[in-house]
Amino acid sequence: MTKKFELSNTETKTLPNGTVLRRIVALRNGPWGPAGTVGGWVEEESNLSQGDDDSWIYDEAKCFNKASIRDGWSISGTVECYGLAISGLATIKDDGLPEIEKEKESKDSYIDPEFDLLKNLW
Repeated sequence: MTKKFELSNTETKTLPNGTVLRRIVALRNGPWGPAGTVGGWVEEESNLSQGDDDSWIYDEAKCFNKASIRDGWSISGTVECYGLAISGLATIKDDGLPEIEKEKESKDSYIDPEFDLLKNLW
């Protein structure tokens, strides 16, 4: 399996709590664009799947503190995802509300009813 992205060595952002985030940069073509496309922000590589799925972090969205975007999920805009793993097929946008893609929904898709960890603070 070829890696999907790498962490930028030049673009970093420090959160108020001291967490350092780095930009993701695509290493291969995908729905996010061609190789070299700059994505959102992660604390570490484990915050975004390196698998052959379409998961991606777009724009100024951030994923950190043990949260993980995988299984075809994506976040965009100014969404922040932290402290909770996300699995299934959905997109989380600026309003922080998950949208499960009905035609792709599987029995594994699950959204915690107390899913309040997405913030629009940036």
